[in-house]
Amino acid sequence: MHFTFSKGLIKLSGKDVLDLLNRLSTNVVNPLEVNNYVNTVLLNEKGRIVDIVTILNFRNYFYLLTSGIYLNKVKDYLDKYIIMDDVIIDEIKSNVKVDWIKKDIASVNTEFNNENNLITYFDNLFFDKEVKIYLQETDFTESNSEYDKFRIERLIPVAPNEINEEINPLECGLKDLISFTKGCYIGQEVIARLDSQGKIPKQMKKFYSDEQINNGDKIFYTQEGNEEFKECGFVSSFIENTGLMFIRSVTLNNINQYFINKNNNFIKIKITL
Repeated sequence: MHFTFSKGLIKLSGKDVLDLLNRLSTNVVNPLEVNNYVNTVLLNEKGRIVDIVTILNFRNYFYLLTSGIYLNKVKDYLDKYIIMDDVIIDEIKSNVKVDWIKKDIASVNTEFNNENNLITYFDNLFFDKEVKIYLQETDFTESNSEYDKFRIERLIPVAPNEINEEINPLECGLKDLISFTKGCYIGQEVIARLDSQGKIPKQMKKFYSDEQINNGDKIFYTQEGNEEFKECGFVSSFIENTGLMFIRSVTLNNINQYFINKNNNFIKIKITL
């Protein structure tokens, strides 16, 4: 199985790159061995997602792989926090071709190869795969609907549908990219409090509907013995009868019934809890 994406790429240099990125993102970034990579999440002060990024260490410089739609936002985010740090943004590239090739791998080798303007490595974020980053411009077509079917079934978030500044990483299944033992980072207090209290405001869930549903449609629920419709969430992705939604955690149980309001017609949906 093979998917192609358009990504953003930021080239960074300077002796403080890893220190800066470690202070800004959720995962342990520093130390990062040469010819290795790490996936991490950039947050705003409210603990909401700016982007999921991959950091690649080339000894004398670093590449930051971003969601294609968020390249300029990530660049501006870095500019905001580069004050006295020895960090230089050398180059930014948009519309960079990236391939994900699904492969069964017993263990992930984080070391990558960089030959002929092609970076190749193995990664297990969301699923086991080989990743290819093409540094030279090339024509390609993204795997939009094909990948949507694959990822929705596996609850994989993407930008901007599920990866945006209305969502925190605990709400969309990114806990594995968060270190709860490292020092402070932007948004850390919010994430630590939510995790320690076990009070995640909303959760990303998969649902099914025989009707056509649109992104942004509101989710409602009714309680046993009470037919009043109460709003509890919204749709973030939908394709071929299957979708992803964000729903308030306090409304999730096996008793409530869930609906989507289409022109004042409440359509019943099935949620995978």
